[in-house]
Amino acid sequence: MTAQSTGHKLDRRLLKFMAEDYVECGGKVYQISLIIDFDEVIGIDIETKRPERLLIRDLKPVSLDKVQDNGFIHRDLTDISDDDWRELERRFAAIAPILNGASRAEIEQHAKSINIHFTTLYRWLRNYKSTGTLTGLLPKKEGRKPGEIRIDSRAEKIIHEKINEHYLTRERHSIQFVMNKIFDQCNQENLVSPSKNTIRNRISRITEYERLKKQGNASVAKDKFAPAPNKYETDYPLQVAQIDHTQVDIILVDDDSRLPIGRPWITLMIDVYSRMIMGYFLSLDAPSTTSVAMCIANAVLPKVE
Repeated sequence: MTAQSTGHKLDRRLLKFMAEDYVECGGKVYQISLIIDFDEVIGIDIETKRPERLLIRDLKPVSLDKVQDNGFIHRDLTDISDDDWRELERRFAAIAPILNGASRAEIEQHAKSINIHFTTLYRWLRNYKSTGTLTGLLPKKEGRKPGEIRIDSRAEKIIHEKINEHYLTRERHSIQFVMNKIFDQCNQENLVSPSKNTIRNRISRITEYERLKKQGNASVAKDKFAPAPNKYETDYPLQVAQIDHTQVDIILVDDDSRLPIGRPWITLMIDVYSRMIMGYFLSLDAPSTTSVAMCIANAVLPKVE
């Protein structure tokens, strides 16, 4: 399943703190010009060109809506053709020697040695650093964007209505049956009927889980997609965090009377990959949604102070 089929954009970027990298702070985009220490950097506002001191703890990757999409940076990697990959590798190999910084003279000399104009090399370097992903190196994709809809909005609504009424049901009508229903409805409303391929594309976007569940195969969908007891593995830190509760093996007593108060409960959030404890909450109350909420708050809120 690709990112487009689920309605989410892929984000492969890493947040780096190096000179000339782009970051966002307070809703503005800056280019780092100098690293002061472990807490602060100097950033150049890309709109006003004015330098500002920025706290590293406040920096984050540039928002996706502020990144100029070339048609590739949010695509699933399997959707990129072999020719595009070869071009991507060629461009990255060209900028690799100057990624960690180089003077203008060095960049011009390098560009001349690989027979590429230095302004082109600058543009590739800027595209790579501003998008934070290798696919940002590719030239802007022309034509219709993936998932872009260019049919009448009412016709689009009819497609979804008829798919829900006749395809995602226990009767499991054929795709051709659904097409006929869509064509009939469009004719009744004097609308230009969508093509058969358009209807097939809308049906292909339906996840297998949703199709099985709505066509009366909820148990099959559950068996196929629900989590099953097994060894749980992750690929990188912060990919998945788990929360659990346990009663601590100590008994608290009153400071004055020394009478027992009870055994406290501890709620822990643990990163599955590294096994690092990300946050905790300690209470005499039994586990509840409040315990979970307080644990999450402890994990995600800044701890500088």
